[in-house]
Amino acid sequence: MSMPKLGLGLSNVAFDQTNKLSLKWLTEYAVKCENEGVEAIWIMDHVYWQTPTVEQIIALAAIAAVTRKINFGTLVLQLPLRHNSIRILAKQLHNIYEVAGDRLSLGLGLGSVKLEYQVMGIDFTNRAKLFDSDLQLLVEIFDKGFHVSRSTNKIQADEKIFNNIPIWLGSRAGDRALDRVVKYADGWMPLFIDVSELAVARKKINLMVKQSFDKRKSIKYGVSLLINNGDDSQIIANANRFSSLFGMPYKYFSKYVVTGNLKQCASQIQMYLDIGLDHISTLWPTTDPLNNFLEIQSMLNLS
Repeated sequence: MSMPKLGLGLSNVAFDQTNKLSLKWLTEYAVKCENEGVEAIWIMDHVYWQTPTVEQIIALAAIAAVTRKINFGTLVLQLPLRHNSIRILAKQLHNIYEVAGDRLSLGLGLGSVKLEYQVMGIDFTNRAKLFDSDLQLLVEIFDKGFHVSRSTNKIQADEKIFNNIPIWLGSRAGDRALDRVVKYADGWMPLFIDVSELAVARKKINLMVKQSFDKRKSIKYGVSLLINNGDDSQIIANANRFSSLFGMPYKYFSKYVVTGNLKQCASQIQMYLDIGLDHISTLWPTTDPLNNFLEIQSMLNLS
């Protein structure tokens, strides 16, 4: 199944204590999105938070069970937070794939909130190195499978865990990150990047692919866009929510945020579509973004 042009990001954390976020609510919302014609949804990943949280992989399993057509995936799964359970993660994804088939996509990233790493007992400053080793192991399992020999207690190759879960990396445009994309990924969906930077990085990746061992590899390109729409007071409130969500001051990434009324936001999103991206995920500072998403979608040229 090909990825649609536009997707809706859904938060797995409540934005305030009054929000009634739960696994039941999130799965019912996924069904609502499917019924309203949304073609793709992405679930964010926070493991520990100061407000109610739904575990991302459990959410994917539930969504797989209650939907039939909609594409869905992780955007992003903070892989280093699962450093001690990569093999369990592979089995979980395999089981979800058995239900969802090629509707499932896997977006992977590092994360930016130091507190979550502290709670998990994982060195935040070492997360890039852990990501590299964890990603390599996950791809090897996906390719070769594994089982544990009772006689030798050694991990040995077995049948493949699954066939075709596409891996999207949600990294910045540095050399190390782009090298990961070429080596391991099916797609690149960065956050905090403008149109011109994305176009330059895409050309660089295409050149790296041509110079790589696998010259036939084809990378798909997307982007995750934060949407801050509303009047002046709402935009300020949304900025505070985004700052909390990403664990950094809003001024550090505000220039990359799609901002304004819905018509203005649609115009900014269209600029990304016009450079020929395969997919755009929109992330909103609310647990109920569907109506605004549908209105913006109706303003876009998605052909």
